Amino acid sequence: MASLTNKPNGRKQLQFTCNAKRHTWRMGVVDDDVAKEAKLAIENIINCQESGSAWRPTTKVWVDNLSEKWSKKLSSFGLIESNISQQAPHELGPFFEFVIDEYYHPAEQAGTILNWNQAKDKAIEYFGADKLVSKINSGDIELFELHMRRQSYANSTVGGHLRKLRTLMRRAIKHELISKDKYPFEGIEISGKKDKERKVYVPVEKIRKLFQVCNPRWVAAICLVRFNGFRSPSDVFNLPWDAVDFIERKIIHYRRKTKHILSVPMSPETYKALSVLYDNDEPGTHVFPSEMQAYSDYGSRAGYTQLRRLVIASKQEPWPVLWNSLRSSWSQDLKEAGFSKSTYSHWCDHSEEVETKNYDLGPGDGDFDRVVKFDSGVF
Repeated sequence: MASLTNKPNGRKQLQFTCNAKRHTWRMGVVDDDVAKEAKLAIENIINCQESGSAWRPTTKVWVDNLSEKWSKKLSSFGLIESNISQQAPHELGPFFEFVIDEYYHPAEQAGTILNWNQAKDKAIEYFGADKLVSKINSGDIELFELHMRRQSYANSTVGGHLRKLRTLMRRAIKHELISKDKYPFEGIEISGKKDKERKVYVPVEKIRKLFQVCNPRWVAAICLVRFNGFRSPSDVFNLPWDAVDFIERKIIHYRRKTKHILSVPMSPETYKALSVLYDNDEPGTHVFPSEMQAYSDYGSRAGYTQLRRLVIASKQEPWPVLWNSLRSSWSQDLKEAGFSKSTYSHWCDHSEEVETKNYDLGPGDGDFDRVVKFDSGVF
């Protein structure tokens, strides 16, 4: 029912299904006996939830002796009820930590948590960790924005940090740290939602040049994103071989960000790249070796850094938002091929609203000529 995996550097990872959702618990560096005891206890808790029976005595003892951190983890998975006080702190730094821990960790993907921590660090750098949330006003927000712009941050970076702070303030209202009439973002517009110049299409010619400097594993990783729309690193580097169906030419895989289990068709490029790996290597449980699986861990930038090095090695200028641009290019290809927005949004695992906001690159290169040459026959 639960599967225990040994990750690099002694880290343990426990995967299990609870309440019809697949969960991953990154336990960190723990002894084998501790991890096995946790696995047995969680399996017993899940069985008891399904059958309505009581826990084993050893499970109750294990739960009663959990650390605060582990108790919060199990509570977030819906395995136990947390007895930890949910009182929100009033200081900016601790409240940021509270929001990240309670609202996003471990439910959201690594990139979301990373972005929140970056926004937290920038806000603390300016306001100080001990600044009372209730003492931040609209003027402070405007000066904070001006401070970031004077440091030559990109519009998207400034906008991203401000949106995180705005969300933080909305949650401060819910936790009764500030009243609605003291909401500091009232009347403030946040620019830099998405810089249009950061939305780029990566043509096949660039990918072909990139492949010339890539080993087969990196070719497969890039194909999963550019020609199948997978999120990277979260859905690429932890792909198991049993999710790949070469006969039906499809991939059935759990998506970490949305918690969806999707069945998507393999593009010819992805099929060929994965076939080369499978035929010329001794497959383990996963497509990529453990050192590459670590790219999908929380806060890891190694996969991005390595991709950037490969792009430079292929004598090309790195394009903006390296991984996301590959993914949006695949979405654009499907759009221009005539697939409906609902279809390619489903295959890329995002809503139509998100597709329009973040991945729609606008009219394709051939769309203008197609309209010019279109004849309705009315005349």
